[in-house]
Amino acid sequence: SIALEIPDPALVIMFSVKNDYVFNLLQSKLPMAQKSEEKGRKKLLIPIPLGQLPITVEPAIVQTENLLIFASNNKILEAMFTAQEKGSGLIAGAEFKKLADRIPTQGNSFRFVSSRFLQTFLELQKKAMATGGEMKDDSENAWVKQFFDLLPKEMAVYGVGQNSAEGT
Repeated sequence: SIALEIPDPALVIMFSVKNDYVFNLLQSKLPMAQKSEEKGRKKLLIPIPLGQLPITVEPAIVQTENLLIFASNNKILEAMFTAQEKGSGLIAGAEFKKLADRIPTQGNSFRFVSSRFLQTFLELQKKAMATGGEMKDDSENAWVKQFFDLLPKEMAVYGVGQNSAEGT
């Protein structure tokens, strides 16, 4: 067997809010959630009884000032807040700086996919093929491997969106 370390996937969705009405509503609808408050942030950790998984799944909802944040796990939230406090994190990285060059900084949505995502996906596919996938013969296996080798290894995506009365 071939071991492959896959980083934890992380998803964060943020909404601008005027008050804590939505947070309080979610809290009332999720009685099993563990509530805490620290540094002016109200947090709900939602226990998910999934047993042993190879990835971290700990949904969390945070209300901080004028933001309502939904996260796939608490680790990404802590990393995000630490980066904000220290001025490090995503925006301090070389990959992000290169992608963000000449991109507007104002908007009401943005998306970022690191080059690590495609690299990890391709590595996973190659390892799966090496362990005896369902290829009919070596020529078909070689063609698929060649295809993966043609894909860009440093592909990353960053974009800022702005929706207004005039359109997107």
